[in-house]
Amino acid sequence: MGDRLIVGVTPDDHAAAYKRRPVLSLEERMETVRATGLADLVVECPTMFGATLTVDFLDRHGIGLVVYAGTGWEAFYRAAIERGIMRRIPYHEGINTSTVIARIRGRDDL
Repeated sequence: MGDRLIVGVTPDDHAAAYKRRPVLSLEERMETVRATGLADLVVECPTMFGATLTVDFLDRHGIGLVVYAGTGWEAFYRAAIERGIMRRIPYHEGINTSTVIARIRGRDDL
């Protein structure tokens, strides 16, 4: 979809407000993304509650396309939507922290 990949990682307090506190800290999650070697830049994403992805944020990071897997968050992505640079892709179920936690809790050998 482009020639650079910038990944925004959600801060701990924000994630805790809409699902649960992350197992890994913001810094650990950012380093994990960096370690894949797939992202050109990993940044802390502006928080979604009471904030938006601003034109300033888009311009500061040279973002020409915003891709989000799933639905919702229209208010947060307003600047990208209004610029016509918002693309939504399907969210694919699969391995995630919640399934890992469930697996660990279900093990008898721990």
